[in-house]
Amino acid sequence: MVNNLLARLGFGSRDTALPIRLLILAGCVVLAAVFLRAGWPKANDPKAFAIMVYRYEFLPDNLVNVTAIFMPWLEIVCALALLFIPRLRYASAWLIALMLLGFSGLIGSALARGITDISCGCFSVDPTGGHIGPANIVRNVALLAATSFVIWGTRGGMTNDEIPKSE
Repeated sequence: MVNNLLARLGFGSRDTALPIRLLILAGCVVLAAVFLRAGWPKANDPKAFAIMVYRYEFLPDNLVNVTAIFMPWLEIVCALALLFIPRLRYASAWLIALMLLGFSGLIGSALARGITDISCGCFSVDPTGGHIGPANIVRNVALLAATSFVIWGTRGGMTNDEIPKSE
């Protein structure tokens, strides 16, 4: 019964073993919680988040505000799609993977350029929050591993019963 319910909700195909489906569900819940927690404070205070984006000294000035407005909502929408929209779960997981790679690259770039006295901007818009460092990249790699499992487990967002048959 649980196996069929998880399959109908898009957490693996009908031939996926129950423990794997439960791991896919857990991965989606963890990733959604992290990205909702990350996106919400930034969406509520885009001005403060824009200042944090600016301090990375990476984007041209004319893209800082657009990024500060767009990125938190992308995080929130992807998190919600992971949980509630099976047809978008696969695409959302890929977008989350790309965001994690981008965030890690951005942090690595800042560290390589000697910019270490800025707050990550990951879960807060508080400029006095924890400074960026290798631990941020390690956390992103762990989240990327969970995201990769969700991508593998959803296999395109369709269960075997939903894949159109060619005539």
